Amino acid sequence: MRSIFKITVLFGFFLGCTAASLGQGLSELVENADPAVFKILTYDEAGLFAGSGTGFYVDENGRALTNWHVLEYSHYAFAVNSANEVFPITGIYRASVDYDLAEFQVGIPEDAQLTSLVFDESDIRKGEEIFIIGCPEGYMNFVSKGLISAYYEYEGIQFYQTEASISSGSSGSPALNMRGEVCAVVTASNTSGQNLNFLTPIEFASEMSDDFPKSALKGLSTDHYVFHKRSTETPNLTLHSVECTDEKTTLYMSYSNTTLLYGEESFIYTVIDDQEQSFRLTNLENGDKVFALSSTIGDSPSDPTYLKLGETVFFKLVFPAIERNSHYSLTEGMLGGDWSFQTIALTDENLGIRVEDYSDIEELETLWQLLLTREDIEAMGLDYQFAHLDNQLSDRELSSFELNLAGVIAYKYGNDGTAYDYFMASADKSPLFSDPWINLYMLNPEGYPEEDLKYVNNALRASPDSPEYHNLRAEIHFDLGNYEEAVDDIKFFLDSDRTPVYSSFITLGFAQIALDNAGVGCVNCLTGLMMYYDSEYYDPDYADDVVSYLQATCDKKFLKDWGLK
Repeated sequence: MRSIFKITVLFGFFLGCTAASLGQGLSELVENADPAVFKILTYDEAGLFAGSGTGFYVDENGRALTNWHVLEYSHYAFAVNSANEVFPITGIYRASVDYDLAEFQVGIPEDAQLTSLVFDESDIRKGEEIFIIGCPEGYMNFVSKGLISAYYEYEGIQFYQTEASISSGSSGSPALNMRGEVCAVVTASNTSGQNLNFLTPIEFASEMSDDFPKSALKGLSTDHYVFHKRSTETPNLTLHSVECTDEKTTLYMSYSNTTLLYGEESFIYTVIDDQEQSFRLTNLENGDKVFALSSTIGDSPSDPTYLKLGETVFFKLVFPAIERNSHYSLTEGMLGGDWSFQTIALTDENLGIRVEDYSDIEELETLWQLLLTREDIEAMGLDYQFAHLDNQLSDRELSSFELNLAGVIAYKYGNDGTAYDYFMASADKSPLFSDPWINLYMLNPEGYPEEDLKYVNNALRASPDSPEYHNLRAEIHFDLGNYEEAVDDIKFFLDSDRTPVYSSFITLGFAQIALDNAGVGCVNCLTGLMMYYDSEYYDPDYADDVVSYLQATCDKKFLKDWGLK
């Protein structure tokens, strides 16, 4: 969906920025122009951060200019000035895809007094000095100075090349001459060489028109509701937004793998073609139901979507069109975790992203930074991932999801004691969140089955239909000699839609034999043993131990029939 390390531009990625030493005359020019420049933050269809750029005012009524690619695929965008005041970008007047320019409106207060910049559309000579004011890497209004190094033609369009420093986020920055007039707009950089930075001449602003793709700011023209709401029982499941059209309803969601039980092999899926199991939206006013038509995650336990430990997967659920201005619940009928939301208000108060001040921007930033994709995790490495999330979670009251996530990262980093404290705090805050209970079980030293049972029982109170947790508890019951309970839990697992595993049949057989039901028990042990022969975990010594046990326990006819005598 996105990477926190990458913002693609025309030629490559932007380089670092270091402001040059500026003379007094330039200082005055910068002081005059600086208030006209602002940071642009864009958000995607899920209502999450998508990228940043720079814009500048071209009149006193809030009309502004940037690159087209800054806004091209945004659902929402905001302008943030140096005082951290936040204003919505309310529409695009004109744009040019070819020249990568867009003129747009910032929703400023009526009493706002803006500084705007004027254009110099005359040609700039090689060697002429310019300066750039931009927002590289999200920082506010950095200044760099340089020369026009060359003219460069790309796909029939002539750009200026400059060695003035720019970085990611500088797209759309004004390049000004030494009279303080805008002569070009920062557009791209080529990282295959040093200081290969490119500017679009401001004269091409005249090529903008109202004939441009309507792919930007789509959230302003649709019934698009943004929530960023976590499931009460499964806080690592988030409903980010709901987009309603006359043809369909799309839910944008994410799921984070914060359980140590399966580590790098955790998976999720959703059944689509079975109304007993699939997701459904229920209108809470009239009881009408619609069922999911499709999703972007796996559709069965044999074809799921896998997640690394700490990874977040973003996905979509598509439903038929539904009524707006109503309240809905989202539920599904599969065994396992409780993936539900009791009240989703598709009402006017939830339309769009609600940003009143910069603290709302910071909350959105923190949410986005915590949801690490596989690309993020692989690019970061463990040390940086630990430091990154530790920085994001410091100095704030943590939710149960955040506490559990902090424990997962501490565990990955080798800090089991810290991980235990986080998991316990998460479980205390949300006792019906199963992940921290399972994580406490995973941290519990061997030889304490009573503690194991307590943790898994609590996980099952949170997720009573989880086949995996029943199978896990069966092993603990067997070790404690609770054979009837072990049989009940294993049968629950084997009767579910999960793929049977050899260990469950063998444990079931042993428990049944211990309960004087050797006839059935021997069959189940043999079933598991045959599955074990074909598994990647096959160990001949363990197989021989099981065979020896069957030879000592099962009746002679059974052994003869199966060639075990």
